[in-house]
Amino acid sequence: FVNERLIEMQLSIEALNQSQSLADAQLQYFVDAKTAQLSLEVNNTRALIHSTASEIRDELAGEVRSLQAYINDTADHLKTELEGEIRDTADDLHAAITAHNESLSAQISQGIAGLRAEI
Repeated sequence: FVNERLIEMQLSIEALNQSQSLADAQLQYFVDAKTAQLSLEVNNTRALIHSTASEIRDELAGEVRSLQAYINDTADHLKTELEGEIRDTADDLHAAITAHNESLSAQISQGIAGLRAEI
């Protein structure tokens, strides 16, 4: 009877060991499957981030080009306006100086004429 009981216990232990081995194999399969799935998701997320970053970089580059063009156009416009104002101011100053010189010349001529008349 003891031998039979020992044999039954040995068979039970072997069954438990086989059951444990099967459970370990199933757990390893599940872990491997989950690891592969998570690895794929990480790679997909990395690819999405890279793609999004590239799109953002392209959009920003376009915005920068637009701003540079706007700045250049504005600078050209301001330069043209300032050049015109400088020319107008120079013309006004030239006209004022010429008028003042003519007035001084007339006064000098009158003064000389007056001195000649006195002499």
